[in-house]
Amino acid sequence: MAHAAPLPEIQVSVVHFESQNVAVGNVMSLGHTIDGVPFLVDYTITNTGEPGSSLELSNATVPGGFSIVQAPAAAVAAGQSTTMRLRCDATAVGDFMGLVSIDTNDADEDPFSFTVSCSVNATGTPGLLALWSQAAGGELEDDDIVEVAAGAGARIWARDILGAPAPLQLLPVVVAPQGPQVGAWSPGSVTATVPVSFTLSCADEAGAPLVGSYQVTVEESVFHQTVTFELSCVDADLPVGGSNFTALGLLVGAALLALGGSLLFAGRRRFVTSA
Repeated sequence: MAHAAPLPEIQVSVVHFESQNVAVGNVMSLGHTIDGVPFLVDYTITNTGEPGSSLELSNATVPGGFSIVQAPAAAVAAGQSTTMRLRCDATAVGDFMGLVSIDTNDADEDPFSFTVSCSVNATGTPGLLALWSQAAGGELEDDDIVEVAAGAGARIWARDILGAPAPLQLLPVVVAPQGPQVGAWSPGSVTATVPVSFTLSCADEAGAPLVGSYQVTVEESVFHQTVTFELSCVDADLPVGGSNFTALGLLVGAALLALGGSLLFAGRRRFVTSA
């Protein structure tokens, strides 16, 4: 009696600020740069299928404005990975967006496809500071709320989303009132292609958990742009978002706390993070 061949399963991930998995149909903004300054993004393709399976990959294609610098391997054994390296070419000014597609022998993900975009600005365009958080799943805006459990922390990224000819110099992060631990920028300047980050912790210098609201201001010293948001340190034993939730709200809030998500409070966006 013949045995069925082991089944492969494709998994794609990318380190874009922080590591994240890519699903079929995802739309990913890879960032901004300036004309003549390309940047690279690596996608890791893993075969998470049955032991003995072989994930077959072929016909990788990218949209205009992008190139494949390194094609993935043609076959990937179970538990093994290969890298596909894409480049935003930056040979012309404009916005570039389209489908990345790879033919596979995965039974339910053939082809594996997702959308990428990058923006190329003219040389000399003034820089524009933007903040990003994993909880927000994108950019943080003025008056947003980032909710973190007492004793836990969150990582905040900064980038220049227009691509200034010179790096934006970041000033020390200001938190008022003082209390939460704030990590230093590393390095202290940011460009379109090199984002930087700092950590915020809902704990004091001695490591004691903090509960309360704090105003966080990020400023760069070139154009003196600022982004100000609220760090909300909440008791980890209380329902997320306050005590006025309905039963359904409690369930939704708990799910958001576990997975990271957003809520809307009095016209302000609230993002819940667990890391």
